[in-house]
Amino acid sequence: MCGTAGRQPAILVADDEVMILDLVTNLMQSEGYLPLPASDGHAALELSRSYKGTIDLMITDLEMPRLNGTDLCSHLLAERPGIKVLVMTGEDIGRLRRDAASLPVLPKPFDCLVLTARVRALLAMGGTP
Repeated sequence: MCGTAGRQPAILVADDEVMILDLVTNLMQSEGYLPLPASDGHAALELSRSYKGTIDLMITDLEMPRLNGTDLCSHLLAERPGIKVLVMTGEDIGRLRRDAASLPVLPKPFDCLVLTARVRALLAMGGTP
């Protein structure tokens, strides 16, 4: 899949569960995206700050050590205006903190087809969801 000006859309993937991180990273790569994997929120923030290109979307877990997904989203939305966000969680969606509840949420466990459809939809949207 080609992005704007023929480039692959870059997707930052943050999850402290190695199996989920590998699954989402491999799935995004197989869909034609450029995945940027990070093992937790702190690593994702550092990767975002060192990556010079555009990051089109971040897929992040909410519960991670060192820097949780909600705080990571706050930093990235401030530092990279226009980045789209999809949060994953195994928690009850009804119990999400108010700041996280305003973001698109993908409950864990998830179906890979649902994930790829959500990613395509978010990338097709103009502006921040």
